[in-house]
Amino acid sequence: MGEVAIVAEGAYDHLRLYVTMKLLDDWDQDVDVMLGECYRLFYGPAEKPMRAFFEGIENTYFQPRAVELADEYGAIDPDVAWTKLCPPKDLKEFGNLIEQARGALRCRSSADIFADYLYFHGLSVESAEALAELWHKRIREELGIAGADAAQVTRLFHQGYQGSRFSFGYPACPDLEDQTKLFELLDPARINVELTEEFQLDPEQSTSAIIVHHPEAKYFSIE
Repeated sequence: MGEVAIVAEGAYDHLRLYVTMKLLDDWDQDVDVMLGECYRLFYGPAEKPMRAFFEGIENTYFQPRAVELADEYGAIDPDVAWTKLCPPKDLKEFGNLIEQARGALRCRSSADIFADYLYFHGLSVESAEALAELWHKRIREELGIAGADAAQVTRLFHQGYQGSRFSFGYPACPDLEDQTKLFELLDPARINVELTEEFQLDPEQSTSAIIVHHPEAKYFSIE
């Protein structure tokens, strides 16, 4: 019972903060709608049992008999509230709701988990590629050739700049085994990047390249 009382005492902090900040942005918003948003954001698949849990706690504290237990400031001691206002069957129901919430989180479908993986994988891979583009830009600036960069982003995607960034495993440099030469030169283990037996970078969200600054350096394919 003490554990439940502790949960109840600080349970509404995240709900109160969410609603308060939303109201500061727009005072005319519907509180019930905002609470629904908050439950979905915080609890996901466990939204329904957790909402029932918090509403049960609210009903416990705000039933008519609670007025008799309040002190001169209108506050109610949590331990007194649970002892006087919450019968054992209600406590059992609160426990059931928590178990339902745990079960909802455990029972997320494999499709949902796989979708999360795909989204995260895509974000991490594209972030690595974007960082490589940033460093390529930095190198062009240091070499004094960034002035040749196209002003339009779409043209940059079509090699609208001087030089090229060649990575092993792509058409211009198809032999992944050549990664070993880069590793000998740069020692990527210093930043915890390793080379697998298949000459792939680990972590997967990594990339390597040879940057060539010659004006005639272009992408090509080796048949």
